[in-house]
Amino acid sequence: MQPPESFVRNVLILGSGRSGTSMVAGMLADAGWFVGARPYPPRSSNPKGFFESPDVNGVNELLLSEVVPASERMGPWQRWLAWLPEGVECASSPRVERRLAQLVAQKPWCFKDPRLCYTLPMWRPHIGNAGLVCVFRDPAVTARSIVKECAQEDYLASLRMTEERALAAWTAMYRRILDRHRHEGEWLFLNYEQLLDASGQRRLEEFVGAPISRAFPQAELRRTHSEEALPEGVARAYGELCELAGHTAERRARRAPLPARQSEARTALQLAVEQLAARRPALRASLLGASTPEAIEQRVRASAGATSNVSEDRAALDGRWPSLALWERTLRELGSQELGALEATGQSAAAEALVGAVRGALAELVDIWQREERIARHERAVAGVPWPIASRAARRVLAWPVWESEALEAFLRARVEPLLGPEAPALCLRHDAAHDGGVEAALAALERAYARAFPEAPELEVVLLQEPIPRDELARVGLAVDAALEPLADTDNLRRAWLLGTGAPLRREDNGAPLRREDNGAPLRREDNGAPLRRDAR
Repeated sequence: MQPPESFVRNVLILGSGRSGTSMVAGMLADAGWFVGARPYPPRSSNPKGFFESPDVNGVNELLLSEVVPASERMGPWQRWLAWLPEGVECASSPRVERRLAQLVAQKPWCFKDPRLCYTLPMWRPHIGNAGLVCVFRDPAVTARSIVKECAQEDYLASLRMTEERALAAWTAMYRRILDRHRHEGEWLFLNYEQLLDASGQRRLEEFVGAPISRAFPQAELRRTHSEEALPEGVARAYGELCELAGHTAERRARRAPLPARQSEARTALQLAVEQLAARRPALRASLLGASTPEAIEQRVRASAGATSNVSEDRAALDGRWPSLALWERTLRELGSQELGALEATGQSAAAEALVGAVRGALAELVDIWQREERIARHERAVAGVPWPIASRAARRVLAWPVWESEALEAFLRARVEPLLGPEAPALCLRHDAAHDGGVEAALAALERAYARAFPEAPELEVVLLQEPIPRDELARVGLAVDAALEPLADTDNLRRAWLLGTGAPLRREDNGAPLRREDNGAPLRREDNGAPLRRDAR
């Protein structure tokens, strides 16, 4: 479906995650707006889809990687939950400007990303008269949803999210909109509740200048409400947003807490997981210990491998997605049934039948999740989406050294010293705990080796790549760097094969004359969390 000829406006959607931005983007995407290449697939937390693209998110993630406070300790792709202090601004670069120009080339577009609350100034030169839609929701509900998302998504687990921290990020994002952004451009403020009725949908249509998909919102997906007291600063921001949206906040009474489930009770889902893992040995390690469909989905996605028959996988998924959200909800409801009550009343056959039904549904869902993940990986590789590396350096070189002090010192002298100078590239170092041991010991060894190799302490940006990188994603790493440095030992086939697998040009720098270095006493910087590393006095 394409928007009508009268369409006049591209759209940027701003707002905290878990606030209804996906609903707005879905209403536009279903009506023909372009939301970016290869949008993220649906998950249990967003059963109808996210309508976000890794291309859009990646640019914003790169912009924020330089300015998010080190105290946030955020890794790649986590910065949609960042708290950015007032007065801290992102800075663009020619590389970012080129990417933004490419992203807005296909019209009409509708881009959403919570990071836009901070990065909007970088987008403004490229978006023309695009409409700016700010979507928000009761902050207590949003914070609770964020905490749940962080608990069930592996890539967010390290954040140790709390409702207090989620509210701080919520407030920082919307204060940036209220105090800075809304005074420039044309804005539409919408509360999540307004999007569920015709009046709010009509306002959105009038704002974008074209019909939207009014059938997209589903009130039954509205899962939580709140009447909790809000901190003063949060309540003030929420009140300002409601006033701009013309919305009267009606916070519903808190429901009585559900009784705690007995820890020893077994549910139909738990037993079905055990039986399925026993029947399919390849899944045993990834499934056992997972007790919810969300956890199972994450583990299956993490273990999905490459495939050569992507077209067959895609054909197998045709027609399944429209009913998948209902299917997952039904599985959750069936799977949550405890078997003790049935068995206690002599209905063992009914309990067994229930487990069998859940196991069959779960087996099909596992198949869908694996196929979907294989398709997504294939399309990322084919499209050439670079691996996200948090560096703004003009050049980047990749290496996988032996993480021992003496070997690191020799590597720095032979391979890295010729690269040093006023325009030294960022040094992207691979660390794999399975081969290199603990990361803290490895970094301490790097600090010692650096101090011995370069007593004058030239500044060198070091980016640590320690996250899991599937073999079929190696080409994306190669796209994100300019070259790779050969291992020091010619017999180091493990590291050489991995570096060659990225496709980056393999170089050795020990034959070149060292470049002039400025003795500025600057420390070695580590960019995996933005915190400077302590250097031993030598």
